[in-house]
Parts: sequence; C-alpha cells; structure tokens
Amino acid sequence: MSDHNTDKGLSGAMQRYRNGYLVAGAILILGGILAIVFPFISTLATAIFVGWVLIMSGLVEVAHALSVRGAPAVVLNLLAGLLSLGVGTLILFDPLAGALSLTLLLGGFLAADGIIRILSAAQMSQRPGQGWVIVNGVSSLALAAALLWLLPDASLYVLGILLGIDLIVAGGTLFLLGKVAKVIEDVVARKGEL
Repeated sequence: MSDHNTDKGLSGAMQRYRNGYLVAGAILILGGILAIVFPFISTLATAIFVGWVLIMSGLVEVAHALSVRGAPAVVLNLLAGLLSLGVGTLILFDPLAGALSLTLLLGGFLAADGIIRILSAAQMSQRPGQGWVIVNGVSSLALAAALLWLLPDASLYVLGILLGIDLIVAGGTLFLLGKVAKVIEDVVARKGEL
C-alpha cells in the first residue's frame, strides 16, 4: 500500500513538472539553433557575457579584499579582483578582441586536454578503453589545431556555435526528461489499475 502511495506521489510530481521540462527544453533547443544559425551574434553575446561576469566577480573580489584588510594574501586577492575588472572591461570595450582571446584560450585548453588524455592512455598499458582515450586525445588535439589554424576568422563564430551546441544538448536533456516523465506517469497509472 505504501509503494502505491509513493508511486502516486511520484506520478503527481512528474505530472506537475513534465510540461515545464518540455517547454524549457524546447526553448533551449530553439535558442541553440538560433545561436548556430547566427554564430557571429551569439559569439559577441558570449564575449559580452564573459566580460560582465569578470567585472562582477572582480568587484566582489575587490570588495572582499578591502573588507578583510590584514588577512593573509589580501594584496593578492585585491590584485586578482583588479585583474578580473580590467580584463572584463577590455572585453566589453572590444568584444571582438575578447572573442579572439576566448577562442585562443579554448584552443589552448583543447591542446592541453588532448596531450593529457594521450599521456593518460599511455599509462593504461593495454587496458580496455585505452584506444578510445587515445582517440579522444587525438581529436582534442585536431580540434585545437584546426581552431588555431583558422584564427582569427574562427573567433567570429566558434564560441557562438559551441554555445548553440550546449544549448541544444541542455534543451534536449530537459525535453527528454519531460518525455520520460510522461512514460513514468503512464506506467504508474497502469500499475494502479492492476
């Protein structure tokens, strides 16, 4: 009897949130498609967003450093906050240069990630999955090389395309959760009929 009540509670919760998952998922998917269709605009928006995030975090760090005068490393915290403020301001004044910097950073990250994965695969010594780790590392290196090869043009669209892909994946996940909620709801309803 308590299992049946638990199932009904789950069914009710799923029913309440299912439509929200479906709507939010559809909106994110649409946003992702728009980001991919208009990569230059979404790249600029991403750079501007990062600029504002750096400014806000810099303000918080500076305020914190000033409020805890005398604490260890307060000067370093103050400098980190001022650096965030400076970089964020530079990105906002020239979002295209900010997009180029972020694309360079992404290329560097992919190169480092590829090297680390290949080195890690080398330590796996004939274990299952070693080949896939090598493929992952090589693909990261190839992406980094392509990205850096296509600079500066790539900086005008890469971030927007990546943002679009991320939004589509996030939206697809929410949409699928909504669909799964409907399946669970149907199973619980059938179980209640038995």
